[in-house]
This record gives sequence, structure tokens and C-alpha cells, in this order.
Amino acid sequence: MQIVHYPHPSLRWKSQPIQSISGSLRRVVREMFELMYEA
Repeated sequence: MQIVHYPHPSLRWKSQPIQSISGSLRRVVREMFELMYEA
């Protein structure tokens, strides 16, 4: 996972509601927190 900076096109995507919390979603969130604390 990489940090994306503005004005990267992917930052324009509209988010979708989370339907269920799966193992893969938990892994993505964990990676996001790790990146945030490293930055």
C-alpha cells in the first residue's frame, strides 16, 4: 500500500457504504494505520 497525494485521480472516487467487515477489510485498515504512523 502506498500513500496517494492530492490531486491523484483515485481521490475523486466516491466511497461506498461498508456492507460487512471481512478479514481482508481488517487487513487493509491495519495497513492504513501502519502507514499513517510511519508517515
